[in-house]
Formats: sequence, structure tokens, C-alpha cells
Amino acid sequence: MKLPIYKYLDLSTAHITRETDRFLDRESQWQLTEIIVYNKERGYFICVPENINELVNVPKDLKACLKLAQKHGCSWLVLDGDAEIVEGLKTYEW
Repeated sequence: MKLPIYKYLDLSTAHITRETDRFLDRESQWQLTEIIVYNKERGYFICVPENINELVNVPKDLKACLKLAQKHGCSWLVLDGDAEIVEGLKTYEW
């Protein structure tokens, strides 16, 4: 039996803006967007969709994080206040 094992990319919430944090908080409560978001303490679990370039209502900073996760074959993106900052990905202070 093959077990369903998935990879995730763990990024700092410093890679998103405060506005994107509010967007994720709102979307995780209502699930009304093009992505699946779950709240976690100090961050979010986000399912990486296959059609990132087609997403209309997702902020650009979040799309950049999702694209990086997809590039590395990850099914999930974890944004965490305690995670490391990744070089080459834009950061924001808030």
C-alpha cells in the first residue's frame, strides 16, 4: 500500500504583507476564495493549487510564495511567524 505523503514549504510570514495576512485570516474562516486556507497558531496552512497563474483574487505576494512551493514540488505552503526568511523572496515589515 502506497501512503499519501505530501511535501510542504515552510516560509516566514515576513514574506507576505499585513493586508495579505488579513486576506488569509478572512479566507480561512469562510473558504470563499480560489485557495484552501487553514489557520494555525502564528500562520497558515495553504493548499498549493495547480493553476497559480490563473488565480484572480489572490495577492501577488502570496502568489510568489505559492509559486516557490510549486517549483519545489510541494503540495502545501506553511506560512509561520517563526519560520526562516528565504533569500530571494521579498519580505515585508509589519
